[in-house]
Amino acid sequence: MERSLKYALISIYSNRSSSRHTCTHFDPTGALQVTWQRLFKDDSVENLATYSKRFGAQIIDPHRGKVVFTEASLNSTSITVKNVTWADEACYICSFNVYPSGSIRKQTCLTVQGLSQLVRTQQVVTATLGEDAVLNCELMTPKYVREVTWQKVTTGPNENVATYSKHWGPVVNPPYKGKVEDEELQTCSIIIRGGVSRGDECCYKCLFNAYPDGGFSVRTCLSKSMDNLISFKYNE
Repeated sequence: MERSLKYALISIYSNRSSSRHTCTHFDPTGALQVTWQRLFKDDSVENLATYSKRFGAQIIDPHRGKVVFTEASLNSTSITVKNVTWADEACYICSFNVYPSGSIRKQTCLTVQGLSQLVRTQQVVTATLGEDAVLNCELMTPKYVREVTWQKVTTGPNENVATYSKHWGPVVNPPYKGKVEDEELQTCSIIIRGGVSRGDECCYKCLFNAYPDGGFSVRTCLSKSMDNLISFKYNE
């Protein structure tokens, strides 16, 4: 038998924050173990950490150093996700294994709310179906940028569309050659040539790989409006 505790939403602002997730089971009678899991978009889950009286607090590889227990007991538990990035944006499940009633779960969702002070992009860009469209983002603070990558966000792994580096210059990946052009490095733009189609309707991510700071990114979503316009909207 599985019961659900309350749902919560946690919003984190900026790239290098930490997020703390907490849940409490007020009656620890029969509690054997508490497990923290990450929930993916396809509803699969990945174990992050567990706590039991027998084995104590355990962080599961490869999450050691990224996830830490800030509180560990059979009635109250907290984990902290360190150095939050876009990749950590997900829902997290706290599951109490209780005898004989079964599993009691709570879900918290982490939303990373933007790097607007670091990376800027146009909030809305419109293009009619069949016309070219321009997506751009700009790194506001001067940094040593090694590479800029544009990705298409999918239900599976993101697809690399194009990259630009000082060493290799612009590289457009198949099957986007002839469809996408990659322009400047510091003010990164891609142009969808040959006319925007419904197949282009999705979210795109612009990632700056900077030394020694690491990655900075923003997302722009392409959606079809009722009047057959395409709207590019910046999601914080």
